[in-house]
Amino acid sequence: MVFRLRDLLIGQRTQTINALRGHLAEFGIIAGKGRENVSRLRLALEQGVS
Repeated sequence: MVFRLRDLLIGQRTQTINALRGHLAEFGIIAGKGRENVSRLRLALEQGVS
């Protein structure tokens, strides 16, 4: 059960990151694939809000 839950959470994390990348790409904010690039997307969002 724990392994299935872990797989589910990883899948949801991946879906969320991909959705965020897709939405921001519409505004010209591009970042590479993978969770290691989420910080770049976060910084771009913070700078855009200010």
